[in-house]
Amino acid sequence: MSPHIQQKRTIAIVATTLASVVARLSALVSQVIVGWYLTEEQVGTFAVAIGIMGVTALFRAGGTALVMPSIRPADYDNAAGRMFWWGTAFLAFSAVATAGTIGLLPALESHFTAAALPGLPAVLWLMAGRQVLFAMTTVSRMRMAVDLRFSELAKLDVVSAILRIALTWWMASTGMGAIALAVPQAVTPVLEFVYFAFCGAWKRSDYRWQGMRLPDMARLMKWPVIASVINTIQGQLNFLVLGIAIPASTLGLFYFAFQL
Repeated sequence: MSPHIQQKRTIAIVATTLASVVARLSALVSQVIVGWYLTEEQVGTFAVAIGIMGVTALFRAGGTALVMPSIRPADYDNAAGRMFWWGTAFLAFSAVATAGTIGLLPALESHFTAAALPGLPAVLWLMAGRQVLFAMTTVSRMRMAVDLRFSELAKLDVVSAILRIALTWWMASTGMGAIALAVPQAVTPVLEFVYFAFCGAWKRSDYRWQGMRLPDMARLMKWPVIASVINTIQGQLNFLVLGIAIPASTLGLFYFAFQL
């Protein structure tokens, strides 16, 4: 390994580690803001929305997030497009399913008190939008990782973390309720997409299906899809079950403690 490449990798490791520390600190600061400004019911509303997304976005991005980091740099140009469209199909389906669920909320109010929570539809709309935006940024982020541009990714992650804190604080302190937790998550992919477009990480070929036929792709992605479903069940569905069984204020306390 040449000294230049070794130095580049060392800088990348340090930058990525620092970005990870900043991300964890920002999450802690955000929780402090949430605990200071939002009520238990407002936090519970956001938790119920996460639980609903555990159903509507059960397949997440179809396992692409698990497979893409393992693609060799030499194979990335050929694989990126089909990974994008495979993941986009699942994310678009989840966005449509979430929109359909929002439409059903009024009919569910008589059966489940959680369906009548103030602000729940707005939070779900933001989460549905994030699904579509997320699909547009994943391939470009992996493009930068394949090109060993970890330092730039680290800087982007730090800026995104600071933006999330600022938005959470401003929206929570001005009384916007549960959407103070949802808007920062929806805005971050927009920032990333703009950055990727201007830094050369966006390539048209990354959005064009190449190489593998759909049946072959389905066989390749079978187990990653199953793994994604299991991860969703473990990480999100408990909030929906609890949202049905207990008051939103109690769920809000549980979610707050869970995030800490």
